[in-house]
Amino acid sequence: MSGLKIKQEWMQKTVVVWFGALLCCLLWGSAFPCIKIGYRLFEVDAADTASQILFAGCRFTLAGILAAGIGSVMEGRFYVRREKQQKKLSG
Repeated sequence: MSGLKIKQEWMQKTVVVWFGALLCCLLWGSAFPCIKIGYRLFEVDAADTASQILFAGCRFTLAGILAAGIGSVMEGRFYVRREKQQKKLSG
């Protein structure tokens, strides 16, 4: 069997699907409280729109770096965007 076929079968197991859904729900539900805690830690005022946007930008940048890192570990190689992929992204 190929590695892809094994991964697909593993991802379709009921237990894996349940734990994946549970993890997603926990992460989704923790987003709002974590943002509020972050505002308090970094002293972001509710009326300071620029600081809120900067805070969001930092969160999304770190999330992208984390996603690329996890993807690299899962694939067993460093993730590099290919020229073909770049053309699809830029239109």
